[in-house]
Amino acid sequence: MYNKDEIGQPIPQALQMIFFIFYTVFRMMLMPYGIYLLYRNYSMVFGHLTPFRTLCSYIAIAQFMLLYIMNVYWYMLILNGIGKMLGIIGVKDAYVKMSSDNKAKRDVSE
Repeated sequence: MYNKDEIGQPIPQALQMIFFIFYTVFRMMLMPYGIYLLYRNYSMVFGHLTPFRTLCSYIAIAQFMLLYIMNVYWYMLILNGIGKMLGIIGVKDAYVKMSSDNKAKRDVSE
């Protein structure tokens, strides 16, 4: 694990780019194809399944679609991080310093 100070170095940046590439290929491109194959397979055998297995098939398809929606959310977070790393998206300094009387004051001295 890298500290925040080390994130700007070449090795952590290269690892983040490799993670981005592999996540894009294996999660964002191949998962919809897998869902399509699952749906196609079930559509061919629905007539031969018992009602319980048909219900389980619908549940499996719904679970894969929900998993893909979660992957899309994570992908947006990854894109946001990559954009900040490359300087495309500006980084907001949200550092808030607490004073002794517990009132939040923004520290702009650094």
